Amino acid sequence: MNSPLAKILTQYEKKRDKAFKEFLSRKENIYKKLPRIREIDEEISSIGLEKINEAFHLPEKCDDILDELKTVLMRLKQEKEAILKSQGLPLDYLRIHYECEDCQDTGYINGSMCHCLKQNLIGALYDLSHLKNILKYENFENFDLSLYSDLPFGDYPRSPRKNMENIYLECIKFSNNFPDVNESLFFYGNSGLGKTFLSHCIAKDLIDKGHTVIYQTVPNLIEILRKTALGEANEEAELINECDFLILDDLGTESATAYSEQVIFNIINTRLLSGKKMLISTNFNLEELMNTYPERICSRIFGNFRIYAFYGDDIRLKKVKVI
Repeated sequence: MNSPLAKILTQYEKKRDKAFKEFLSRKENIYKKLPRIREIDEEISSIGLEKINEAFHLPEKCDDILDELKTVLMRLKQEKEAILKSQGLPLDYLRIHYECEDCQDTGYINGSMCHCLKQNLIGALYDLSHLKNILKYENFENFDLSLYSDLPFGDYPRSPRKNMENIYLECIKFSNNFPDVNESLFFYGNSGLGKTFLSHCIAKDLIDKGHTVIYQTVPNLIEILRKTALGEANEEAELINECDFLILDDLGTESATAYSEQVIFNIINTRLLSGKKMLISTNFNLEELMNTYPERICSRIFGNFRIYAFYGDDIRLKKVKVI
């Protein structure tokens, strides 16, 4: 039971215990200071049982009995609130105060992960991942446009630097407007052109803004889901479709199997149907993409992603020369 989820749920249990003990302490203190509050609480408890019992034995008068019960309870509630107000206490003073009122610090709502648990779990996975150190350096502030040539390149209408300046600004705009963006992102082009670096920039910015982000290479993700399908527990697999933003790097480096193709389709399709955005990057050009993947995958990418071409010389070589 050393998984990130197990550790977080243990923390949630401690939160609930702490909140309940604090509630009992507040109640004990207020009962001593204001005995009428205790009397009201006891009246509420006893009158409720009394009227329910009465309604059970006199079903023909059930509506009248319940109306009377509502009237009495309302009067007692108003008196209790008036006393608390006179003491300068909030009206919820005698309630359990949870850190997350939505799930009451259980982590789940109707069997599904609460937003707070998702946030905590992804934060824990982020702390354990290689990304934590990488994002200290690979972020928008450190993106160096000077590494890209400002000379014409092939038949492209813009120089590599001008092209990257446009992509860079569009990615900042995407992050600033997230989650109110219309399309997901698709990066394609040869390796060494900044696709992964720019993916990290977006991840860092969204994480800093409190959004839940999962980053994985496609081969790693397929392996995670394969093991999960075989019964091996993995918290990250539960969050693939739930996180605010999913980044799939290195599309096309996975083993070409029917299973991997189905996984890729399911992920893209599920997130599209739920309106959740993602970023996919690949070293393939668009022709190679269409020759490798079936129409059902390509059509979803071309129809729902904003597509950016990365081109130019390998900037990693320039970084080596600079050093």
